[in-house]
Amino acid sequence: MWKSLSLLLAFCTVQGIAQEGYQVDVLCELVTFKKKTLDQIRRGRPNQMLDLATLSRLRCDGKGHILYAPRVRMNSGREVSFKSVEEVIFPTELTLNAFTNANGITTLLRPDRMETREAGCCLQVVPSVVEETMEISIGMQVEIVELSSWRTYHAKIADERGRERSIDFPQPFFHTQSFSTSVNLTNGQTAIVGGDMTDKGGKNTTFCFVTAKIVNSAGEMVLKRHAPANPPAPCDVLAPELRTVIFPQSRAAELIKRVCYSEPPGISGYWTPIASDLVGVEERLTSFLERQVPKEKIPWPEYHKQVAGIMVGDELFLFISYFWADSLESRSTKKENASVERWKREPIWGFDGGSIYFRVVYDLKQKKFVWFQCNGRA
Repeated sequence: MWKSLSLLLAFCTVQGIAQEGYQVDVLCELVTFKKKTLDQIRRGRPNQMLDLATLSRLRCDGKGHILYAPRVRMNSGREVSFKSVEEVIFPTELTLNAFTNANGITTLLRPDRMETREAGCCLQVVPSVVEETMEISIGMQVEIVELSSWRTYHAKIADERGRERSIDFPQPFFHTQSFSTSVNLTNGQTAIVGGDMTDKGGKNTTFCFVTAKIVNSAGEMVLKRHAPANPPAPCDVLAPELRTVIFPQSRAAELIKRVCYSEPPGISGYWTPIASDLVGVEERLTSFLERQVPKEKIPWPEYHKQVAGIMVGDELFLFISYFWADSLESRSTKKENASVERWKREPIWGFDGGSIYFRVVYDLKQKKFVWFQCNGRA
């Protein structure tokens, strides 16, 4: 059997003309769901399509699996390519050679011509900022190539003495899914693009979640075209629990848009929590996290948290963004005398980092956590 050479590639190539002043952070999540689960939902609502809210709830319930989650940042108007692939090398032509040794004539089958195919995910994306509206226009192309199987072909040949011999000729077979599309997003918005893609076995369906944010050169989200005339409303740092800060209603959307890859579904409004709203909430956090990330123990009591109030319909929920305290030190600068104090007045977020940064939503009426999100890993 011929062996394949595996090589993981993750790189970006940049080309095109940059639009000065803005950069765009794009997260493309390819998430697979059991087709049987989706079919059950479709039967219950035959005249409705699977929307972002429905699929996001399935992910919160642990029914979605992330295949790839490339995240790239580039200047507006530039093209970025991302690859996470496995190179499969296989022969397309064989040559039968004969040589003489002490035992007589021996034949050797030698690969004469090799071919290379890439299996994995390839992404090309070109985002452009519409400065007048602060919207993001994205053109993208996604291709998923799966090495579905190896098939062995049998052939009979004659050696130097005219004897018939049988040889095996293995060849790979690939299953390809791809789409090209364009979409306009508001700053920080998440959308599903490209429709649903079913794997070769017909058991799983993949959707593409794309989130785009406009950021400055420091990686901070740009919410408005011009800086606000008035300073932002102050946050309420709870005492004696100095690890918690509550963002007022006027700044709840700012916190959520800044720290989330994709926002919790169904938000209809915001409100300002008070200290008593947080009593007893974290008693249920450990068991909830164990269900979300069963292979990882998150030391959340050591984390800081930023809290905001959100509404879904008329119901009240708490949005809580957790981040590891040590990450503040790594983000500190001499000029600012440590972002250690920044967390009390500004949203704290970061690229990648895994569970160093995670977010939850808590239902105050049902007294349970209903949504979870954490950063990916580079």
